[in-house]
Amino acid sequence: MPWPLHPFGQNAEAEAAYQAEEAGLVFDITNTSNSAPCVGLRLSFKGYDQCMPTLVGNIAAFLARLQVAEHQAVYDLVKEKTLTDYRNRRFQQPYAHALTACSAVVEAPFWSSEARLAELESLTSDDVQAHLRDFLAHLLVEGAVVGNMTEAEAAAIFLGVAETLGAKPLPEELRAW
Repeated sequence: MPWPLHPFGQNAEAEAAYQAEEAGLVFDITNTSNSAPCVGLRLSFKGYDQCMPTLVGNIAAFLARLQVAEHQAVYDLVKEKTLTDYRNRRFQQPYAHALTACSAVVEAPFWSSEARLAELESLTSDDVQAHLRDFLAHLLVEGAVVGNMTEAEAAAIFLGVAETLGAKPLPEELRAW
């Protein structure tokens, strides 16, 4: 779902994002779990491979220096939309309640919509900024590339993202290959 306002505001970053979209490049940031707590973020990039490193690098740089308070209007709008979503979940179809109950059994930790709503109501942009700092301090970058890109080009993109976001390499004993 697109942002209600552009996530970059009205500045040079918004202009660059618009130009990327016009050039056939698309990016999306979503939660990796649709039903349970956020266990991570999924960044998806689609488009022409010769322009991809620039787009990925720009998004990583934006996330690394993001100051939530500078985008307070967007934060307030997204928070209100999310509050409304959580309040309305009690009126979902029975099958949705069954899926949520199943997730509560299978996923740990699990927070109900009511628990999330209670926390979200008191959440501030400063809280989100503090979480972002902690999130980036413990970041693990994983990725997959599909398309016309060499292994070296793909590795360069991931190494650039990891460096920009300050991700540390996995210890040798945890590396699969």
